[in-house]
Amino acid sequence: MILEQRYDQAIDALEKIRGARPFAEYNFNQSFIDLEIAFCLKWLNRADEASEIYKAVLWTSFDRLDVDEQLVASWMHYLLCEEDKSSGDIDEAKARFDSFAERYENLRLHLVDNLRPFQLDV
Repeated sequence: MILEQRYDQAIDALEKIRGARPFAEYNFNQSFIDLEIAFCLKWLNRADEASEIYKAVLWTSFDRLDVDEQLVASWMHYLLCEEDKSSGDIDEAKARFDSFAERYENLRLHLVDNLRPFQLDV
């Protein structure tokens, strides 16, 4: 829904799962939900609400997430910094996003290489 820019619907869905448990800590956590909600609120021009939620995001909790979730979180953070300087240093956010994008691409290529022996010749 976020990628489709259906921010109101995304917020509703995220609020519904906010208290749900258990989640595997390597691919989801409360701070990730908060970041997604803040991201949606920002693009709905609800900056004050977005800021309040954004301030509560525990950035170190993303360290336990898989690289693809870290990539998404860093992408959202970068866009928020680009939109609003109070969200953080844009150069730092861009460097972090680029780092995760590179890590993700390396992981993807490694997976492709490891799956190559199982490829069927048609």
